[in-house]
Amino acid sequence: ARLYFRPYPLKTHANSTEGGLAMVSAAKLGHFWPFTLALYKNFDSYCPKLLADWAVAAGMDRAAFENATADPKTREALVEVKQEGVRNKVNATPTIFIDGRPYLYDLSAESVIDVVEEVYEAKTAKR
Repeated sequence: ARLYFRPYPLKTHANSTEGGLAMVSAAKLGHFWPFTLALYKNFDSYCPKLLADWAVAAGMDRAAFENATADPKTREALVEVKQEGVRNKVNATPTIFIDGRPYLYDLSAESVIDVVEEVYEAKTAKR
C-alpha cells in the first residue's frame, strides 16, 4: 500500500504557495509530518507570517527553515510536485492517493489508516 502526500498550491487559495514552500522545506529538513499536522491543526488561523513559528514548534531550526523556504531549489521542487498533481488530475486539496488511486472519503486518521491496512492486506494476500 502506498500513501502519497504532496502540497498542491491553488491560485484560488491565498498564500497557498507560501504554505507549499513551507511543506517542501519541512520535508527537506526531515519534519514533514510534524509540520504538516501543525498546519492542519492551525488551518483556521493560517498566516504565512506564522509558518516559521510553526516550524520551530514542529522541531525545526528557524534559520534552517527560513533558508530552505527561500532556496530557489525549494520552489523548483514545489513546481515539480504541482506538475505531478496536474498529471494525476488533482482538483482539490487535500487530495490523498492510496496505492495510486484517489482517496475521496473520510479524512480522519483512523479511516485512512484502516484503508491503508486493507490495501496492504489485500496486496500481501495475493502473494
